[in-house]
Amino acid sequence: MSWAVRSGLEPIKKVAGIIKDHLLGILNAVILPAEGLNSRIKMIKVRSKVSATEAGLGTDLNSV
Repeated sequence: MSWAVRSGLEPIKKVAGIIKDHLLGILNAVILPAEGLNSRIKMIKVRSKVSATEAGLGTDLNSV
């Protein structure tokens, strides 16, 4: 962000200041949904392995 401040362009400085002020919120908005999606994917994998085992298909779904 320091390059934005040194640029001397007021609109760039303003945006850099806004990003700096709200950086934690921006990161939470980007990172946390990704973590939630990762958790859902893991749960789907676990459920599919249980279903495959119950159906007698084994647990190695990667070979299917």
